[in-house]
Amino acid sequence: LIVITRSDKGSIAINGPEVIECNSQKNLKIVDLTGAGDLFAAGFLHGYINNKTIKESLEKGTEMASKVIQIILQRLRGTSSASRRCSSTSTPGTPAWCCRAW
Repeated sequence: LIVITRSDKGSIAINGPEVIECNSQKNLKIVDLTGAGDLFAAGFLHGYINNKTIKESLEKGTEMASKVIQIILQRLRGTSSASRRCSSTSTPGTPAWCCRAW
């Protein structure tokens, strides 16, 4: 399995002969790209290890990356320390370590 992110062109996964595509989300207010790749990977892996389809996993990764690029991470709690930023509770279906300030 190979997963490739392509910014505003969406993402693709190649699984043997199968190619699965996922569009990017449109009309976002992009503020800061910090963490987009990390959150995409987290969302994709969360779906994948929880037996979601590859398409659903790509969509989860896209959803999480789309949310994080619309906030300025260093201003969440007045610090750039990830351990201090992630004290808020997470929502169902989201890794517990993931900041949910949006």
